[in-house]
Amino acid sequence: MHKNIIKLKNISKQYNDEIKLLENISFSVANSEKIGLVGNNGSGKTTLLKIMAGLEKPDQGSIEIKKGFKISYLSQKIDSQKSIFEFLNLGKNFKKAQKLFLELSLEKLNTDLKINTLSGGEKTKVGLIKIILENNPIVFLDEPTNNLDKESILFLEKYILNSKQTFLIVSHNRSFLDNTVEKIFFQDSFINEFKIYSGNYSDFVQTFESQKQRQKILYFQNQKQKRNIQKEIQRATQKTKLDKKKDYSKDNDKYINFNITQSVQKKMANTLKAKKTKLQRFEEKENFKEKRYFDFEFKTNITANAVLDVSGLYKEFGNKKIGPVSFYVQKKDRVFLDGKNGSGKTTILKMILGQIQKSSGEVKFFPKTKTAYLSQSLNQNQEQIVFDFLERQSHKSKTEIINILEKIGIDFEIVKNKIKELSEGQKLKVFIADVVLSDYNLLILDEPTNNIDLEVLEKFEQALVEYNGSIIFTSHDKYFIQKLKPNKTILIH
Repeated sequence: MHKNIIKLKNISKQYNDEIKLLENISFSVANSEKIGLVGNNGSGKTTLLKIMAGLEKPDQGSIEIKKGFKISYLSQKIDSQKSIFEFLNLGKNFKKAQKLFLELSLEKLNTDLKINTLSGGEKTKVGLIKIILENNPIVFLDEPTNNLDKESILFLEKYILNSKQTFLIVSHNRSFLDNTVEKIFFQDSFINEFKIYSGNYSDFVQTFESQKQRQKILYFQNQKQKRNIQKEIQRATQKTKLDKKKDYSKDNDKYINFNITQSVQKKMANTLKAKKTKLQRFEEKENFKEKRYFDFEFKTNITANAVLDVSGLYKEFGNKKIGPVSFYVQKKDRVFLDGKNGSGKTTILKMILGQIQKSSGEVKFFPKTKTAYLSQSLNQNQEQIVFDFLERQSHKSKTEIINILEKIGIDFEIVKNKIKELSEGQKLKVFIADVVLSDYNLLILDEPTNNIDLEVLEKFEQALVEYNGSIIFTSHDKYFIQKLKPNKTILIH
């Protein structure tokens, strides 16, 4: 049996004296375990990894890492002024790194380039190479599949499965978690619970949903019994009031009358007390807490059939060539841009939107086409106030906007913030709110499942499936691609 190498006891973390991310978290991790850490956006998953890695301090609680067990940590955002050569210490690790560069399709990458000049996928790959070269016994991975192509995800899955290292993985990629982990740690910020489940992500979902349904049934049974007891208390209270007025003595003996009345009232008071105690026990047994319910849909009233025509779209960056790409988008089309990291999928989308100048080709938006764009970096409209942005985009009333925000799970407190001040998950929810409130008939989505909590993701997917407009998207999330069922796939070389 594997021995525990990490022990956490009563870890708590709070920000700004208001936002309580973690509360009394306790668990242990055994050597060579592979664990997925999942939860809602803002539930403290990244913070928990940073606390365990020694990058942040908890407000209270203790952490024990077994002596000699070093930690490697892959953060969501890799940023460094160092060159790739310096970052990976290639003077010492060149031969081993060379093989990894080849396996991750980075063999043509100039190692003199600065880390902060790389694409998102390239940064993640270089970060993974660093983790593998360090070969520490404990590895923390924070959203490691963000921006990775499917070949690189398969490489990472194989590496984790064949490794004897201990892994704690934060990820929104369901198939990746299914293929790599044997246990799930679930941090639920809505009801402030931390639970541990055996099995992979699909096992967790099945067990969690079964538990929730059983808990819900017991809750409603409990509520029914509570209502019955409350009615009994109401009847007993009414009877006590009537008994106080009743004359129990026929001979009008005041002494006898007083004693009989006192005896009856005492009996009724005891009955009432017993029923109230019973009610209190039922209330103490209550443990079902209904989660926030996400309820939104995407729809357009624009009926035009012709949406977009892309013809011979081509871009040349020095020695790099992207395209030519051609496709035609009609109403309700689902167009999937497929390709490896660095193949130019994001560049194609930005050329379509006019954000990058094309070398050649034509892009024609038909007159009634109205487009919403979700970028991979979520860096649009950064300086705008959330509420002002949604009001300007949708021309809806304050009441309508607030109603939608509640359904999407956006706290009203954040609507006065600038978009740049939000977390990545909150930014995505603002995009969802914009699409719900406004009338777009074309959605352009670049890796839309990055940074979205799994519960919102399921509703987001369903809204996209039922959407009566057109979608152009890139994604490395196998489940998401299968759910959207693209009728056109464009391979970008």
